[in-house]
Amino acid sequence: ATALVFSEKGHIAVDFVVLKFPKAVQKVVAILVQALIILFAGWLLILGGWSAAANALGQRLSTMPFLTMGQTYVVIPIAGVIIVLYAIYHIYAVITDKEEAIGGPDEIEAELARVAADESLAADVAANEALKKEEK
Repeated sequence: ATALVFSEKGHIAVDFVVLKFPKAVQKVVAILVQALIILFAGWLLILGGWSAAANALGQRLSTMPFLTMGQTYVVIPIAGVIIVLYAIYHIYAVITDKEEAIGGPDEIEAELARVAADESLAADVAANEALKKEEK
């Protein structure tokens, strides 16, 4: 699930300051952020996760004796590799202008419109339910 969030650039980003900079600076910041993600995922998830999995290979789970803790921890470095691959893709996409460097006002407006539509739909459903109760 974490790798999916990174693939969609859905992780927490405080970009209100960066949006004030020119597009060239936004590109540099976006590439730097993705490089930091690569360092984090590579060091902590891949190397740390591999170490944790290797150290726990001999530990059996009492609830599932056919599995070891190491086997369950293997997912950590796998997720790290996927996150690194997505970060490399995002760097490529920013450099080649296939995606915006930083999510801008257009994305914010689209999200606000989606939320407003959801709230409007919820209000319509509530009104319909109220009418159905009145008819009974």
